[in-house]
Amino acid sequence: MTNSITATLRAIRSALGFSQEQLADRLGVSFATVNRWEGGTNTPQKAAREVIAALAREAGIDSGESSTPADAAAAVTRRRRGATAPSTKSMEQMLWDAACSIRGEKDAAKFKDYLLPLLFLKRLSDVFDDEITRLAEEYGDSDTALEIAESDHDLLRFYLPPEARWAVISGREQYNWPNDDQGRSTRPKDIGEHLTKAARAVVRQNPSLSGVIDAVDFAAERNGERDINPAKLREVVETFSDPRYRLGLADVQPDFLGRAYEYLLRKFAEGSGQSAGEFFTPTEVGFLMAHIMRPKPGEECHDYACGSAGLLVKLQLVARELDPTSKVPLKLYGQELTAESYAVAQMNAIIHDMDVEIARGDTMINPKFKTSDSKIRTYDIVVANPMWNQPFNPDIFADDPFDRFRTQGGVTSGKGDWAWLQHTVTCLNDHGRAAVVLDTGAMTRGSGSKNEDRERNIRKWFVDQDLIEGVILLPPNLFYNTPASGIIVILNKRKASNRKGKILLFKANRFVLKGKPKNYLPVDAIRHIASAFHKGEPIAGELAVISCEQVVEADYNLSPARWVRNETATHQHCISSLASQIDAISEKDRLVTDSITGQIRSVEQQANDHSLKAGEVIIKPEPLSNYIERPEYGFTESATSAEVGPRFLRITDIQDGHVDWAQVPFCTCDDRTLEQKRLMPGDIVVARIGATTGKSYYVEACPNAVFASYLIRLRARPAKIIPKYLYYLLQTKSYWDHIDQNKGDRLKGGVNIPVLESFMVQVPSIDEQQKALEILDLIEQKKQLLREAKLAIEATSEALLDTLIPVVLPYDEEPEELEASLDQNLEAAQ
Repeated sequence: MTNSITATLRAIRSALGFSQEQLADRLGVSFATVNRWEGGTNTPQKAAREVIAALAREAGIDSGESSTPADAAAAVTRRRRGATAPSTKSMEQMLWDAACSIRGEKDAAKFKDYLLPLLFLKRLSDVFDDEITRLAEEYGDSDTALEIAESDHDLLRFYLPPEARWAVISGREQYNWPNDDQGRSTRPKDIGEHLTKAARAVVRQNPSLSGVIDAVDFAAERNGERDINPAKLREVVETFSDPRYRLGLADVQPDFLGRAYEYLLRKFAEGSGQSAGEFFTPTEVGFLMAHIMRPKPGEECHDYACGSAGLLVKLQLVARELDPTSKVPLKLYGQELTAESYAVAQMNAIIHDMDVEIARGDTMINPKFKTSDSKIRTYDIVVANPMWNQPFNPDIFADDPFDRFRTQGGVTSGKGDWAWLQHTVTCLNDHGRAAVVLDTGAMTRGSGSKNEDRERNIRKWFVDQDLIEGVILLPPNLFYNTPASGIIVILNKRKASNRKGKILLFKANRFVLKGKPKNYLPVDAIRHIASAFHKGEPIAGELAVISCEQVVEADYNLSPARWVRNETATHQHCISSLASQIDAISEKDRLVTDSITGQIRSVEQQANDHSLKAGEVIIKPEPLSNYIERPEYGFTESATSAEVGPRFLRITDIQDGHVDWAQVPFCTCDDRTLEQKRLMPGDIVVARIGATTGKSYYVEACPNAVFASYLIRLRARPAKIIPKYLYYLLQTKSYWDHIDQNKGDRLKGGVNIPVLESFMVQVPSIDEQQKALEILDLIEQKKQLLREAKLAIEATSEALLDTLIPVVLPYDEEPEELEASLDQNLEAAQ
């Protein structure tokens, strides 16, 4: 095997004129890995061998590997040979079906405590099997691999004793249960007892999982009856045993399984009522906070009320998205009070393959993360969604051993919102920043009152210290434990010079979409809000930028609802203009729709006129490589702040489907690199790693620009395929199926050139391509018109509402002023 691989790699390099570094780039691995393979000190695993075989075939070399890359993706492990990779949707459905099979036995707030550890045990078992398979390839056979693993558990992520392995739990393999000290069999009576014994056995071998996987007794009884019927539990085990839902390292990537896991948490939260807020923050809120924080590799991040650790996980996911090539993870720390949420958080982190240090305890009374001199540890980033309006005994704040409150605005009243922010500031280092979710009332309570108010006094201290960078008002009915709106308070101990003395106030209501049972923010809205916040420029109806002096004049009222509305007065005179705009868009839409209908009818008529013989194939499938020039990886370079040189297109620049070239940074490169990596109109770039793996961008026009190493450039052969037609091929379901089946670990090169070149396509003649493009371009026009119409209708609706309904007034107006304002609003409406 080793000699064969060594010879193959050397033959490939000779045939293609590659250095080891270039070959590593082509294979999506490191230079050191190729060096070890070629030197014979290590051998590639099966999936990597298939990629090498594909490249060898491209170079005209017989590698001795008979299977194809598609076969390798479908059979990464022996157990999965012939199975298809599950989609996220099917994985989610499987999890929810399993939950529903015991739903009648337990209420929604409880059955998660049984199902989540069971899912976690299945993941551990499948990963264990994968690691034994890896050792078997290295040492010769499974029995030897098991012996070695049992003698050295450090070779594995987690060692699973025989009774805890899924094949034994599901009854597919037999296990000889030993007798106890008194000679009695330890064989469990049913599946409930077996799962409890298995979980405890795992903890004995892996003490770090104590309180995580063994937090629940699957055989627990109440009044002589099992909490969960063993027959129901067996159904769940059988559902998890379906080979389509294998959860090994080669079957599902950590982020993929993490999304399915979070889906389950969300479904539990939807049915949990008030208790949901204890363990789950809505997904889109977490991602919005992460995008605003923009975490950098290696930064230390903390969540002092971490629940399921979802906010910490999203920080790491966004950090990878922003810098896909970095190998340096964030350093994540969390504290959680309840045992149930602590267990969920630990499982969530391990399922995402992230290292998160989580401690149990009451943060307000006993913060666990401290320095050697017993001071509270500080971090680069703090994110949190603590309980809103949490009642506290004021004595806790007055006698605080860490002095978090008295010196930072004073001791608050019974509600804990500002106490949480005082604790947050204490947790920030000199350049730290934070995003904390709170109740909207925290920004207004006490403002306008003639009496002394402790919360207003604390707000005053935060404003005077210039710690508040912004407040985002979220839409109503996002959170699972309340229909009320929430706010995200952004703190920054080192504001940019152009933001000193200013506060950004954003109102996100217009972006909400209705859902059941809860509303949600779509992905494009999250990116828009985060982008607008980072730009920091006022946007009518969305974002107001106010000075600290204005806050003082308003008696420290920081409600975005007040400031955004006051800065963006109702434009009543624009209603007729908006109506005319809608009419114009509707007329364009009618014309485009008529054109689309005519084109489709013409295609249908041609299809009816063309009679086929049985079994006749019009277009023979061919690999994409027959229609494109040799693809190119980009080059590794850091962007520069100097506004010289070519633009440097990165993976983050193409995520929303278009490129704002003004925001793309510059870089430096030599003339040879510029010539090789220059982007031209008609080129297509494909994301090879990261959250957008496989996504493509069509270059309509661009300045002098090159592209980064984690992008692949495709260039059409004009005589065979129109560039825009090639782009549309990369939007098809068959393309995405091909990507899902063949992509590898996204951090090691999720998609490479051989994967793209092996995509089988059926390409008609240039004339037929042109006809298809006319229809597709018309459909794109219609989609754009529909988007414009939606925005125009929303703007009209908002203008009408602002005209017909009196404006909500600031809380600090006196009764006489309130009456005068109402009179003015009534006159305007008339």
